[in-house]
Amino acid sequence: MKKFSIVLLFFTVSTSFFLQADNIEKITITAEHIHRDKQAETSVKVTDPDLSSWLTSVPGANINRNGALTGIAQYRGLFGDRVAINLNGHHIVGAGPNAMDSPLSYGPTFLVESMSVYQGVAPVSAGIETLGGAIAVKTLHAESDFSQGWQTNGQLKSTYKDNNNARSFSTLVNASKRNWAILSYVDWQKADDEQTSEGILITPTRYKKNQAGTDIRYFTDDDNNIGISYHYTNTQNSGTPALPMDIKSILAHRVNIDGTNQLANWQLQYQLGFVNNTHTMDNFTLRKNNDPAKFRHNYADAETVDYKLTAKNEHWLIGFDGYLAQHNSTITNPNNPAFRIINFNKVKDQRISLFSQWQADLSQVNINAGLRVKFIKASSGEVDHFMAMMSPSIKKLRESFNQSDRTINDTNVDLAINLSFPLTLQNKNNSAELLFAAGIKQRAPSYQERYLWLPMESTGGLADGKTYLGNINLKHETAYQSDIGLNYYQEDFNFTIHAFYQKINDYIQGVPATNINANMVAKMMTGNTPLQYDNVAAELYGSDGSLSYQLHPNFKISAIISYVRGKRTDINDNLYRISPLNGRMILSYQTINAQGLSLQANFTLAVSDKQNKVSTTNAEKTSSGYALINADINYELSDNLIIKAGIYNALNRSYRNHLGGYNRVKESNIAGMARLPKQGRSIWAELSYYF
Repeated sequence: MKKFSIVLLFFTVSTSFFLQADNIEKITITAEHIHRDKQAETSVKVTDPDLSSWLTSVPGANINRNGALTGIAQYRGLFGDRVAINLNGHHIVGAGPNAMDSPLSYGPTFLVESMSVYQGVAPVSAGIETLGGAIAVKTLHAESDFSQGWQTNGQLKSTYKDNNNARSFSTLVNASKRNWAILSYVDWQKADDEQTSEGILITPTRYKKNQAGTDIRYFTDDDNNIGISYHYTNTQNSGTPALPMDIKSILAHRVNIDGTNQLANWQLQYQLGFVNNTHTMDNFTLRKNNDPAKFRHNYADAETVDYKLTAKNEHWLIGFDGYLAQHNSTITNPNNPAFRIINFNKVKDQRISLFSQWQADLSQVNINAGLRVKFIKASSGEVDHFMAMMSPSIKKLRESFNQSDRTINDTNVDLAINLSFPLTLQNKNNSAELLFAAGIKQRAPSYQERYLWLPMESTGGLADGKTYLGNINLKHETAYQSDIGLNYYQEDFNFTIHAFYQKINDYIQGVPATNINANMVAKMMTGNTPLQYDNVAAELYGSDGSLSYQLHPNFKISAIISYVRGKRTDINDNLYRISPLNGRMILSYQTINAQGLSLQANFTLAVSDKQNKVSTTNAEKTSSGYALINADINYELSDNLIIKAGIYNALNRSYRNHLGGYNRVKESNIAGMARLPKQGRSIWAELSYYF
């Protein structure tokens, strides 16, 4: 495997392409919709129900997969709240304390126009918390061509995958007249449990998810617009086998207002968002539980208000943004009316920030530099436990938490600079540039890291099987980041390679708990001692890149490669859940007939190395390497009808993804705390009709 990994470093593939936007390098994945480009290099299938699956085509990016609908974005070894995820510029906060409704799950795959991942050191304008990178998701908005009469167009799409009987149906309609436009969509998805290559059911991995929404927009004659949109998400009975409970329901309502205005040489953009989401989960509906005394049901809710105002001209981008989120979580047992644990109560997380970013060309060197100042306030209400009067340890934990000062104020600062140096080449038909980026990024603790008062697994999706205790007195993380890259372009060949390093002071990580009461409670509940969030020292470094080569007018080969190493520097240990060396290679064939209709076929080799540099603190298990072969075809039957089909894991390989988590389901065909296997061979098809 080692020899193959070295070869992989030079020859691996992607379905993504590079764009330069605002002179900050980012990778953008696009999807075909009403206005589709037949020459587009990327066309993402939507048979995967979760948008996080798109990240596998981005160098440096990956997914921590806890369930079919629960994908947590990872970039260069960092994940969760460290990665800023914006949906049309809005900060998305889920209701689940274990990130079952991760931010990317709120972006309907059918509606998404593009997803961009900032490569290297993310600019300060990319989000409030960008220590672990930034991802920007853009969905379709209503559009108008200013016709005097009503103009209507749209799309119908249906998909099917045989491995888990997954099917979906989606429809999208855009209607416009003069300055007005309205877009509406409906997306329905359902699947049964996945099967391994041996035919074993991975339970529970079934899901059911419905999404719908509308966007109404008014356009002025000078390219300004204002719009209001509403989005609805309804998820029912969906499995998360890497977590102690499954999704019973997720119900979310999102309302957004946004617009643009031109004022002299400045373009103003503004937005206001509101999200109300409720989330229930349990450990007995989808998975077997033969002990009624151990039935658990968790009701969680969250409300978020976010806002943003920016002004931009040729050189400056100035902004003000922030959000206020409130969380509640209560655990009960339907078989015991007295059983009641207030896990989180009126937890408030407020972040307000100001930023400015300057961009210019000086002596043929492009400079993009920015500063962001963040004001953080966090607080929590009092908590309770039904056994506090019977258990002295639980009572002491409760009283210690309730009697403490639970209001935290903090001020953090982000700095980032990106430089691009064009290189002089003898061949004037080719071009190259040297990239350098550096930054200082700070991140305030999440509400789980601060306010988890009782040893539990409400850890934002860590899925390590450990119980954790929060720490109100945590310091913010400070990362010192650097990135150097090289881009090379010629007519039929291009590549990019990046190397990065970052040192993180006060990295937030679970360490063995020293709280006597917490240890006694955890021992009583699980038989194991808990971890407590604390500040440690860490570093991450590695390299990632991509290449693309047009072998022939009809044939193209492209590749990506990603490697990251994460370790603690205060002790001899590795960071938890770090993706191993991985990559993919795609050989593509494309032809366009006389009518302008295209046929494209892709053959993909996806490879992952073993991972034996694992976290001792988290009792993380090692994993083996694997290679998969996938294939797909995209055929335009007419201007209005497209059929796609493919096969995943064509050789029916049995494998386990290192980021896939461990089995937490009892009475399963898979051993408890064994690394979860992935699905076997799967044949899928997708039919799209445009009107």
